[in-house]
Amino acid sequence: MNSLYWSSCLWLCFWCTGVESLSKFHIRPRDQYGEVTLTINYLLDEFADTNNKQAVDWWLQQVTRETQILFHPFFGFSLNLESTTTYLVNKTDLLSQLKPHKKSPFLRLDEAINTLTNYFSDKGHADIICLVTNLTLNDGDDIRKGHGYSTQKTLCESGVSILLAYAPDQPGWSANRLLRMIMDSIGPDVDQHALNLPVDQHSKVKEYLRTCKNGREDIPTPSHPDEQPPTPRPPEPPSEPEN
Repeated sequence: MNSLYWSSCLWLCFWCTGVESLSKFHIRPRDQYGEVTLTINYLLDEFADTNNKQAVDWWLQQVTRETQILFHPFFGFSLNLESTTTYLVNKTDLLSQLKPHKKSPFLRLDEAINTLTNYFSDKGHADIICLVTNLTLNDGDDIRKGHGYSTQKTLCESGVSILLAYAPDQPGWSANRLLRMIMDSIGPDVDQHALNLPVDQHSKVKEYLRTCKNGREDIPTPSHPDEQPPTPRPPEPPSEPEN
């Protein structure tokens, strides 16, 4: 059975245990031992505005939280997703570049991915640039009304651009797809697909993810949990009092 089957089964197990079990799951602080951190910037397409901001924010929180929950049983260590949210109505230049690839109700998948990658290529950006859209993800072939789409495998080299469909009633399935896209984007440093690695090689995933740049547009690059902060300089001796 393939890894997608097992990931679906795992998500169903969480679903069957009910929302209460999710509320009791404790996401450890990023400085705890054995954790890796990735940054993700959710770019909200034009559908998101002041009228539905609360609903969209709640959905994003659920997707992020459940992605972290789903990750741990696979690899035995925790994933911390540090997220920021950007409304594209406030980024008119990027919005105008994406507009030619929108043919309502569809979005041209590869063109949108390339546009995002090119736009952020000379800017500080998160490990994962995630366009959240209410347009249908459909490539006319294998993908029909997909929950997400990704092609790049440069997560810790230059970051990746991905697409995530806004599914307000299905945050669990969206989280499952987001996790799969993260695992699909792991580069060639890991010998095979991350979800197919035997247990004794899961450290390869951790080692790879800890090389991610963790860039953010709005804050300085955070250090990894295992890195020691620089030793502070001793204070300067007090100056002699003036006579």
